[in-house]
Amino acid sequence: MQATYHKNHLLIMRFAFIRKLFVVLIIAAPVFTDLACKKQPKCGCGKDVVFEMINQSVNVYYDVANNGASFTNPIDQYSSYSFCNAKEMMSTLSKYRSGSLLLLTGKAYYECNYLMNAGNNPYYAQYKVFLVEVSDVREILYGK
Repeated sequence: MQATYHKNHLLIMRFAFIRKLFVVLIIAAPVFTDLACKKQPKCGCGKDVVFEMINQSVNVYYDVANNGASFTNPIDQYSSYSFCNAKEMMSTLSKYRSGSLLLLTGKAYYECNYLMNAGNNPYYAQYKVFLVEVSDVREILYGK
């Protein structure tokens, strides 16, 4: 009887220890996970570069009267792209017809309204809005 009591007591003690260890692990788990604050990307032209475009084929649309320019990317038709420096690029763009398929090089940044709303609405996960500081636009000479 003494041996049975001793075995049961050890089993109860082991269970209590495991239960306490489990509670400690639950409380201590956040210490072992990454709790560092992630840097929020800055929006707008000249801030944090999201990606760089190098000789990307895009359809460029421009308006000389309003010094505005934008483009669509055939690969990513759900996103919207506007020029940061449309006024400076207008002399180059006016050599081509609006809507032409051209090669574009530049740095892309998040547009501020998009970035503010993206965290609050799942709609924005698919439809992204970028500002692009364009450094070069040229005609596609493939096949010519």
